Amino acid sequence: MLAGALLEQSEALLDRGIHPIRIADGFDRACAVAVEKLDHICEEIDFSLDNTENLLRTAKTSLGSKMYVPLHNEFDCIKPFNGL
Repeated sequence: MLAGALLEQSEALLDRGIHPIRIADGFDRACAVAVEKLDHICEEIDFSLDNTENLLRTAKTSLGSKMYVPLHNEFDCIKPFNGL
């Protein structure tokens, strides 16, 4: 969805005569700002092969904001394994 919105906005900018390089540079600058903000507000989630509870909770939270809520219980059967 984000990529589609960016392309849609790019088309409007191109129609106004803005050079594609300037548009791409703007995307790069916006990305840097977004990454900086995310670094500022993020939290580290500790997990290990022996303790995946935090990782599973994070995945469930992420899926909860999407249409995949019915899949939450599917994570309950995931167990750590040596190849992880």
